[in-house]
Amino acid sequence: MRCTHRIWEQKDVGLCRTHYADDCVMHTLAGPSRGIDAVVQGTLSGLSAFADRQVIAEDVIWSEDAPGLFYSSHRITSRSTHEGVDALYAAGAGKAQMATTVADCLVRNNLIVEEWLFRDNARAALQMGQSLRALAIAQAQADRVGDPARHGWRQAWINRVRSDEPQWPEPDHPASGPARLLAAALRDDLYGEAARQVSPGIEVCWPTGRTGWGRGYWVGCLMQLRAQLHHFAMAIEHWAARPLPHGDVAVALRWSACGVHAGTGPWGPPTGREILVAGSSHYVLRNGRIVRDQTVFDELAVLRQVHGGLGAQASAAACALKAAASSSASAPVISAASSAASSAGTSAATSAATSAASSAATSSNPAATTAVPAAATAAAGTDAWAVLQQLLLGQAAAADQLANALRVEAYGHTTFGRTDALDLFTAHPLALSVAPQVLVSTQAIAVLDDRADGRVVGIFADLLDGVIGRLWVVADTAAAATVEPGVAVAQDDFLSQLRQRCEGDATDHPQLDVSAWPHVVELGRNALDALSAPRAASSSQVWVMRAFSSGESVAALYRLRAQAATLPRQAHQRLALIIASVDADGLRTEHRLALSCPLPEPAQVAF
Repeated sequence: MRCTHRIWEQKDVGLCRTHYADDCVMHTLAGPSRGIDAVVQGTLSGLSAFADRQVIAEDVIWSEDAPGLFYSSHRITSRSTHEGVDALYAAGAGKAQMATTVADCLVRNNLIVEEWLFRDNARAALQMGQSLRALAIAQAQADRVGDPARHGWRQAWINRVRSDEPQWPEPDHPASGPARLLAAALRDDLYGEAARQVSPGIEVCWPTGRTGWGRGYWVGCLMQLRAQLHHFAMAIEHWAARPLPHGDVAVALRWSACGVHAGTGPWGPPTGREILVAGSSHYVLRNGRIVRDQTVFDELAVLRQVHGGLGAQASAAACALKAAASSSASAPVISAASSAASSAGTSAATSAATSAASSAATSSNPAATTAVPAAATAAAGTDAWAVLQQLLLGQAAAADQLANALRVEAYGHTTFGRTDALDLFTAHPLALSVAPQVLVSTQAIAVLDDRADGRVVGIFADLLDGVIGRLWVVADTAAAATVEPGVAVAQDDFLSQLRQRCEGDATDHPQLDVSAWPHVVELGRNALDALSAPRAASSSQVWVMRAFSSGESVAALYRLRAQAATLPRQAHQRLALIIASVDADGLRTEHRLALSCPLPEPAQVAF
């Protein structure tokens, strides 16, 4: 990650020549490039249009697959202003954009010899006010000019996906579960079976603004992709894993998929063209189950193929493939990459980052949680509590104790990075009262505070080694609050006849006393019942996002989805934070609730 900073932010682009092999190959869904000069020129072109690009590192997942052969999958989110002229987005208009990228790098002799780059270009285009359909059509028209043979790479990639024999991680490898889970869903169409193997409160981040919680949303994203592509095939091309603190595990899967665009969905009316999708999925596993799925692929390049770009067409070969797929239901449709793609690596900087993360891993200890009054200064976590109070006032003095990739949800706004977080609270400072109710543990802080207007404000922060990495403020929604547009995803979390209104699992919350879990579930239902507007009880839902115990107290953060009881059945979302007291007999004696106003709903993306 240090090299990425020096190349992109410090503008030492020439360092590419010391990090990439002379004949390196770069793969993207818009086409491959070869040679170090192409890497340098591509970097210069990007910086000439986005000179202020800031790169925020999120994770590096790596493996040594053979002696001297390393593989790294590193995820970043970059923010920048489009001020120049760019090959992808044309002339800039001073608009900001932020997009997530995953770069998978094969390293030999400490040089990158092959790289697979996945970027959420559709999200970036939307942020800059672009029409995705118009942009994709313009790119497709340009693709049809000139020698069509230059797009042969795409058909060759599709042929590999359809023809290679399946390969899987070893059964004891952490990636084995996620890989086979994807197969159950996308190959066997057993979405319910797959969903039962992920956390009920899974957090989902997919391209083009698809963000949500719960197994139903996760199934909705997978099904939306699969429904549009008939005669579907998929290849798991590489996998890697590394330990995270507190016993969690990070897993990276690189995959490719293809199919005939014959189904309805966000990409528009069926075109009969064969479409290639290539992406990377980063998972967080807790007790063997996925609690977070961040998947990245270039949906703009997918839409470009839908409109006939990159050589996509309803060819005779595609028709033959359709007929073969129909007559051979038992044929394998999941394959793995060649041994060359399976052999992978990382730079020394990647190894150092992973070693640091591994050495930081600790076992969770519920007894380490401590309920503290606001005036306490010596109890566990109170340093982070002091930093949190500074952050809420927008004070930059707290910046060095905030995660570089800090995510904040507050007042209906969502920010990424500590700079944006400080800007948000500078504009909307939150001064707490003299004696708020505070619960502190080694991994979290929960706060409830009475306001002068009688409302209760809630604050929940995730901690990692005393650093604030995630923050939610449960309060009113700012008048100017907006969220990014996103693709609408059909969702339903009632995957059994039990139809639980509060979804979650005690094992997802290692600092929660198991005996307190029934209270967490009941309090989540109470939060839903506290909504004054009529709602459809049969389809409204609560997800437990965070929960921890502290002596005789418990704190829980929830996301609520309230479905209207009348037609049209529109839904809105809210946050809720509850702190409750439980006596020695396990009986709840009291609880307090903070409930946000309805959160802004994203404008639906129309392709």
